[in-house]
Amino acid sequence: MVEPSITYGKMLKHVSEGMKDRATCYLVRTNSEAHERIRKRNFEIVVVDVEVDHFLSLVQHARKVLPRAIILVTARPSIQNERLCEEAQESISLVFMKPLDNSYQENISLLSECLEGLLQEVLHQKKTMLCPYIPVVQAVSETNNPSKLVVLASSTGGPKALEVVLSQLKEDYPLPIVVVQHTLPNFTDTLAQGLAGKTELAVKIAETNEELKAGVIYIAPSGRHILLDESMRIQFDDGPLVNGVKPAADVLFESIASGFKGNSVLVVILTGMGRDGASGVKHIKDKLICTCVAQNEATCTIYGMPRAVIECGLADRVVGLESIHKEIELYAYQS
Repeated sequence: MVEPSITYGKMLKHVSEGMKDRATCYLVRTNSEAHERIRKRNFEIVVVDVEVDHFLSLVQHARKVLPRAIILVTARPSIQNERLCEEAQESISLVFMKPLDNSYQENISLLSECLEGLLQEVLHQKKTMLCPYIPVVQAVSETNNPSKLVVLASSTGGPKALEVVLSQLKEDYPLPIVVVQHTLPNFTDTLAQGLAGKTELAVKIAETNEELKAGVIYIAPSGRHILLDESMRIQFDDGPLVNGVKPAADVLFESIASGFKGNSVLVVILTGMGRDGASGVKHIKDKLICTCVAQNEATCTIYGMPRAVIECGLADRVVGLESIHKEIELYAYQS
């Protein structure tokens, strides 16, 4: 853990002490100390503050020396920090933004949730190497109900995954698509612009009371939960974090479950840490005709979100990233 700030250093120390029965943690304050520590030990998780000297070179060094390690970058919200995080995006696995207005204990809770999620991911990967997990994939039942809506949820590794999936859809795609991507504050514009340059479909940031239209990709803005009402209009909720994130896929999915009785929905769960989306998919399946497609482990940056829906028996299809667009196309045109 590389943290120059005394305050956040104390937070990291506090959180790591709660994990010492499952992991060995080291806290350093400078770039040179970090290089030396990384050189001596095979770490599985590396936490780096974006404000540490020569941040980009340190992240790149960690990725080169520890190619399988998960890199968690911590940062205070600022335009400069967001740009640095964007530059390091190829190397990092997750970004934890330090809120300016949160209490000390709230920041402890958020950081703890991030680190606990990463630790569970590492432990799962070790367990999988010893005893490979083979998911049971449910068969998709045929239905005559028309498709109405496609929703995608993603987190760590999501921007690249969304680009691969959405870039392969044609401009005449007949359904609206809503995307919930866990992202940095104020990064939604960058995400939308990047996707717009890769897909033939229209891409826009979702707006209040906007009615969904066919062939348009709606990106949920960061910092607010997105919902859909009974008339398929977009609404927002400024409530607390759900699953440690905002927007949360579960909030969107639960609004769909309560608002679209009788309609058919396709849910796609892409790479990401944690379990966001799993309980929401269950809510939809309990009330609607719902097909859930999950990205397979081999093509995920972090397998957490897809694994959660698979292990709950909610995934109807488990496929590689390059094939997910075919599932979205098939869903739109099936009878």
